[in-house]
Amino acid sequence: MQKLLRNPWLIAMIAIVLGVGTQAFVLMRMAHPPEPAVDPHAAPEPPKFVDWSFITPEIEAMRTELKDRLAALDARESELRDYELRLKAERAEIEKIKREVDRMRAAVENTITSVETVEQKNLKTLATTYSTMTPTAVLAIFREMDDDTVTKILSYMKPDPVGQILEEMARTKEGEGTLAGRAAVISNKLRLLHQVRAGTSSSP
Repeated sequence: MQKLLRNPWLIAMIAIVLGVGTQAFVLMRMAHPPEPAVDPHAAPEPPKFVDWSFITPEIEAMRTELKDRLAALDARESELRDYELRLKAERAEIEKIKREVDRMRAAVENTITSVETVEQKNLKTLATTYSTMTPTAVLAIFREMDDDTVTKILSYMKPDPVGQILEEMARTKEGEGTLAGRAAVISNKLRLLHQVRAGTSSSP
């Protein structure tokens, strides 16, 4: 045993093994340090903040474009709301004007009807009066009237007085001729007026 301990090779091998073992132990302790003792009453440590910053110029440009588009969309929606309000106001104004026009039309129609009723009454009165006069006297009055008025008056007279008046008109001289041309015009208008009245009275 003493001889073995005196052997320098054996001593060197033991020293090498001890040195390697010591280094391996130290390295293992450094790689896996012992966990510190945890105090159950100590407050937990706050989580560490990790800065994940992935903003690039492209992403920043996309974000700016999206912001601009959202702003444009908001402006467009505001314009549409204003346009809708204007349309409602204009529609209400149009309905108001339409009601006013309808009211005015009804008033005008009532006025025309009243005027036609009064005119018809006056024409009938004139026709009755002229029927009692001589054709010469009636013709003197008709000279001062237009053809339409004369036609309306004659339309309310009986055929015999009308024939006598037109005959007198055809014989009466007017310049180098007679009033036969005017008598023909009035006769044609009188015929058309009778046809219109007949069609109106026969319609439902």
